[in-house]
Amino acid sequence: MSRATAPLLFLALLWACSDHDLSLAPGDGDLPSGPAIAVDPSSLDFGAVRVGRSGGTLPVTVSNVGTAALDLLGLELDSAWPDAFLVTDPADARLDPGASTTFSVTYAATAEAAQGLRVSVRSTDPESPSVPVDAWGEGVRPRIRLTPDLHDFGAVPGGTTQTLLVSILNEGTDALRVDEVRIDAPSGEFALDPLLDHNGALPWSIPPGGDLPVRVDYGPLDDAGDVSTVTVVSDDPDHGEAEAVQLGAGTGFKGFSTGWYVYDDGIPYETTSNPSHVVDHHGDEDLYWYEPSGAHGLIDSVDPTTDFAVLRDYILAHAPAPVEPTEPFDYDAGSTLATFAFATFTYFLCDFYLDPSDDAALYEIRSGTVDDGIQVMVNGAILGRLSLGEAGRSWPLTHAFPGAVNSLVVILVDDSQVNKYVHDLAFYRDGVLVTD
Repeated sequence: MSRATAPLLFLALLWACSDHDLSLAPGDGDLPSGPAIAVDPSSLDFGAVRVGRSGGTLPVTVSNVGTAALDLLGLELDSAWPDAFLVTDPADARLDPGASTTFSVTYAATAEAAQGLRVSVRSTDPESPSVPVDAWGEGVRPRIRLTPDLHDFGAVPGGTTQTLLVSILNEGTDALRVDEVRIDAPSGEFALDPLLDHNGALPWSIPPGGDLPVRVDYGPLDDAGDVSTVTVVSDDPDHGEAEAVQLGAGTGFKGFSTGWYVYDDGIPYETTSNPSHVVDHHGDEDLYWYEPSGAHGLIDSVDPTTDFAVLRDYILAHAPAPVEPTEPFDYDAGSTLATFAFATFTYFLCDFYLDPSDDAALYEIRSGTVDDGIQVMVNGAILGRLSLGEAGRSWPLTHAFPGAVNSLVVILVDDSQVNKYVHDLAFYRDGVLVTD
């Protein structure tokens, strides 16, 4: 037997036929004088065959339709895909008039492509010393792709559920069989719905260019980060298990915000220990350097992000449950401090969530009058300050990020006896009070 060994110089496969009438046989009429070859069929079509599988074997019959013995001189093979075709030699090398013999061609797809072979049957026929037989097949295979292969739900408000459709695509040239779809979600906050009402029972068959969806639901129970992996088991020869990863984190609260965490330890802190931060007027910004969290109110900070995290953790570690905002927030308390020599610090923390499609420029934080001063910070950036005797003020939330949980911290300082307060502290969106 022989394998194709020479390069195929053409991609389109030619239909070839004998120079002789294949219907002639001894006794049918005048036969060609001398040896005369007839080959049937002149082309072999194996059709579409999965890469790595056999397309079967097809026979070719060689006959002597002449009046003298025909000698077969061999088969010449021409193909760009020599490993895809196997050709057996004819059973007989000499054919008497009216006799025939056969050889066969076997095709096994080796690549995702049209694959061809030309077999030239050489003989002692003086008129047709070489007769071509063209064989072809098409190697096909499924090719899976999951989209999106990575999705981040971002921050999802507690008590809500967001959904994602993961598409199982077949980008190959043969039907894709899906045997199993599963999810690995250690936290239990992700769930997989294979949409059997739409997709039918497994296994699924996805035609070339087709797709089927599955759904992932994410309902966070806390503000910790979560991850899940959807695995699709199929007959893709290269990716028998394809994966898509989902990420997310809960906000830990419903609606817009947590409400107001409020913490005041009631301890007077000395404000005369550092000559670089001399307090000489109500609401002096040097006051914030003395606040006791260890973040120094971000004053002189070279790493505001880290210092802000220290400040936020300090408040959460000491504050009771947050106050639900139903109207602008007020805080009032008495004071017995010696002016400027000591200060007390009251913290107001509110985590809030902006929808990914929202515009942070529409939001602002407002405050009415204060005694003796406040400093307003969002995500480690100082938005501004307000001191005793000044009218109320608002600050745009330019440092807030849609699709994320953001943190607002307001530090109220008191540096003299009688009162400490902040009035009408509230969020607004496009001029409308936000209370949810």
